[in-house]
Amino acid sequence: MKKILYFLVFLSLFLTGCSNNSNIIDNITTDESGTNEEVKSNLNIAVIYFSATNNTENVATIISNYLDCELIEIIPTISYTSADLNYNNSDCRANQEQNNPNSRPEIKNSIAVEKYNTIFIGYPIWWGKLPKIICTFFDSCDLSEYTIIPFCTSGGSSIQTSVSEIKNLEPKANVLGGRRFSSNISNEEVIEWLKSLDLNVKEENIDMKIEIIIDDVSMIATLDDNPSSKEFYEHIKENNLTLKLEEYGGFEYVGPLGFSLTRNDESINTNPGDIILYNGNQISIMYGSNSWSYTKLGKIDTKFINNLNEIFKNSDVVITIKVMEG
Repeated sequence: MKKILYFLVFLSLFLTGCSNNSNIIDNITTDESGTNEEVKSNLNIAVIYFSATNNTENVATIISNYLDCELIEIIPTISYTSADLNYNNSDCRANQEQNNPNSRPEIKNSIAVEKYNTIFIGYPIWWGKLPKIICTFFDSCDLSEYTIIPFCTSGGSSIQTSVSEIKNLEPKANVLGGRRFSSNISNEEVIEWLKSLDLNVKEENIDMKIEIIIDDVSMIATLDDNPSSKEFYEHIKENNLTLKLEEYGGFEYVGPLGFSLTRNDESINTNPGDIILYNGNQISIMYGSNSWSYTKLGKIDTKFINNLNEIFKNSDVVITIKVMEG
């Protein structure tokens, strides 16, 4: 009897907490054996976004990877072409939609929101406002009592007008102030914003060490803590990777991965030992320096860097990459 009373009191407190979505809380669930286990709060979060030119998608992917939560794209039934987005043409599709307050472009995919209590909503800014397809999304579901966290991509327009629009569309939701990002945003800037939201995200720190083998030489490298590196690490955890790299430009050995990774490119100055993702599907190991827009995956440990020129002594090399054991 005491156990039943305890459970009822706990359940009452839990449901009371759920009614206030200004903070994200942990759920408690019971497995088949009846043992209570903690479920990460980010299972109640979804990142929902519309992206016409991939800029918003890049930010949405960073958020989803960092929070380890579901990523859902709003897909228009009729895709937007470059001609549709030619803002200099007053008759283009985007202009016509934005100038019509009743416009609601149709969404192709079904988006279920019932299992979440917090939603990140991402979109580009069009004429300082929400794209009308975001209005379609809000019209299609009831987000009363949800926490909505807007984010947008824009060259210079503020997010404030679009946040006001969301508040008008969802007057019973807890709509936060949101954040605007430019197209060249870094992972770190997005993550710093997420940390400022105090979402109680449970981070798991993994020291991502890999081994790079060339002939009979073994080098250790440490991968960076970013979404691209984590994807790469998970891939080679499943299967060791053997690649052929060719010397290029007097500063790098580069070759195809055979698969694609999420790109988080930014303009960087590379150094010897840097492991670089180029074009999303090629890997480069730097033995010199170069300035370009890359995604950095990691770096060969310092004690091996002085011998890179000796290790990479041929015009092309075959390397094997695997996860360090232990």
